[in-house]
Amino acid sequence: MEVYKRANINRKLFSKIRCGDGYMPSKKTVLALAIALRLNIDETQDILACAGYALSHSVKFDVIVEFFIVHEMLVVPEFLRTLVFARPRGDDQFADCTFSPSLDMSR
Repeated sequence: MEVYKRANINRKLFSKIRCGDGYMPSKKTVLALAIALRLNIDETQDILACAGYALSHSVKFDVIVEFFIVHEMLVVPEFLRTLVFARPRGDDQFADCTFSPSLDMSR
């Protein structure tokens, strides 16, 4: 499966990112690509930094994402659906996100 499909982004967006014509992907898109590529936490932090972002321990969403990456607890399609459909509400960036009880956290 191609990276953009695993990252749950369309081919057009993936092409914009790869061409680099000044397009700046969102932090969630960069994280989706890092997860789809199964990058470790150091590689994830590097790719985020290249895009001008960082994981923050003061943002609940970032803490959750970092936990899953560090503990290699990612079931890519389900996790990315959760990542993409999470809707920020106020300062609680993970407020509307629910995890499916059917997620298999083992690798």
